[in-house]
Amino acid sequence: MKRILKSYVSASNNNHKVALFYIGEGHNGFYDQNNDSDEPLLRIDIFTRDPLDRRRWLDDEYYTSCTTISARVSSLEAKEMCKKVLKQLSKMTRKEIERCGDYCFMKAWEKALSN
Repeated sequence: MKRILKSYVSASNNNHKVALFYIGEGHNGFYDQNNDSDEPLLRIDIFTRDPLDRRRWLDDEYYTSCTTISARVSSLEAKEMCKKVLKQLSKMTRKEIERCGDYCFMKAWEKALSN
């Protein structure tokens, strides 16, 4: 059985940063290793870069969610997942993201990682 991801893994581009990590979540809240039907799940964070100060991430354009993706992945696999989400986000304009907010971020990671 693969080990659970222990590190914070991220990738970024000119507009966003995507991070995947494990904080103990499972299908029913906290992961229960004694429950065979439970699975440790990854959490995703998506940050938007401040267009006026490229060194900052905007607090009000930040998304976080528990995913349905197993946390039993390597750091390399998680990094590749982050890159796939960035690629999906790059297909959206800033106006689209401003208009649909969290829904855009949710759909971006779901579409990118639904394999």
